[in-house]
Amino acid sequence: SNTTALHLASMLTTLYGTTDTWTSSDLLSTGWVASNLSPDQLSQIQHHAMEGLTGQAVKHLTREQLNSFSHHQLAMLSPHAASFISRDQLLPHTNIHRRRGIRAAGGEDEKLVETMEDIEPDMQTIDEEIEREGKGMVDDPKDADGGAGSKSSSFQVLITGVISLLILGV
Repeated sequence: SNTTALHLASMLTTLYGTTDTWTSSDLLSTGWVASNLSPDQLSQIQHHAMEGLTGQAVKHLTREQLNSFSHHQLAMLSPHAASFISRDQLLPHTNIHRRRGIRAAGGEDEKLVETMEDIEPDMQTIDEEIEREGKGMVDDPKDADGGAGSKSSSFQVLITGVISLLILGV
């Protein structure tokens, strides 16, 4: 029940502190009970701690909870934990940045790769509809840049590389 989930989440934060301070070891020691954390609490877990999220916790996450993670957090899941992500947790739509994070974490897990390949055409159609309507990636405002650097920072890196090559005479 929701009351039990709230109580368990409260016990975890009493024991370990706020989720933004958790280490991967803290998260690992919570086991499946981490699936009782609120979407807000889950979203505050540092991406470098995500490798501690267990497969059993991932298995019990709701769609809303899974969507509370940024693409950075999802990309840092262990391959074993990512293999527990189900089609139902991803439907009806998971934005492209989160899908990329899941693919990065899942590696070559056959079941996850198959699931991601099966849903991709429908997800791309929805992504295109969202773009056409001018909504952008409304469902993931904290990931608006998709993890990519800005055009100006990419240009600066390119220019620095070219100058370095010229100086070295390569």
